[in-house]
Amino acid sequence: MDSIIHSISHFFTSFFDGIYHWLQKNPTGTTGMARNIAGFVTLIVVVGWWIGARRRSRKRTHEHEQAAIEDVYEKNEDGLYPWEVNTNDHPDSIDSDVEADGELLSYMPERGRWKI
Repeated sequence: MDSIIHSISHFFTSFFDGIYHWLQKNPTGTTGMARNIAGFVTLIVVVGWWIGARRRSRKRTHEHEQAAIEDVYEKNEDGLYPWEVNTNDHPDSIDSDVEADGELLSYMPERGRWKI
């Protein structure tokens, strides 16, 4: 995990160092004010676009999930979805004659990966 974080950190460091050096000097070695302004404006536009795209995708995803749930499941007269009706999982609330589903147990891994 540390190597992934280190490589991501190294990428961003080298990326922003490259942008910084590009903004500081033009090919002749002298600083250019127009180049600095253009690079800064471009950076602001790209960051703004990225933030806006993330907000739009999060909003769209949340609305899409809510619409998909409402299309598949209906609320009962109390306004609850089927999985919200009985949330009591105390051992006393489970019947003593209940058995595990044999078909479900056949999908569990004996060793290694899940069987599909």
